[in-house]
Amino acid sequence: MLEQLSVGDVFSDFYVVLDSEDVNSYLMATGENNSLWQTYVPPLAVGARILAEIIEDFGDLDGLMHTGQEFSFLSKILHNQKLNVRVEIGTFSKRKGNLIIAFSIEIYSESNMVGSGKTNVIIFDTEGNSNV
Repeated sequence: MLEQLSVGDVFSDFYVVLDSEDVNSYLMATGENNSLWQTYVPPLAVGARILAEIIEDFGDLDGLMHTGQEFSFLSKILHNQKLNVRVEIGTFSKRKGNLIIAFSIEIYSESNMVGSGKTNVIIFDTEGNSNV
């Protein structure tokens, strides 16, 4: 299935909602403490949730490593605000059996774009060569 992907393909289209419990879990994990997050969602908590959804879409896949991400947010996001997320294949290459994929991400609330970004993954040794 992975080899059938190409640049521009929609990899995933989903929505996420981060509630107060999600935000508190993120804050506990990061040690971040800002009174702003009692009302709003920390932007990188949104990024972390999106990454988790992308990785879940791969299923039980050995050799997957997240290598980087970059997000830009255009507005604040409230707790319990529904976010529609569209993930496309931005770049896709294969090197010595290893897949390198960059995902382009658009984040909407209703019809308004609230953020965008990209995240990168490597899937090692898809051909069983153990040449990493």
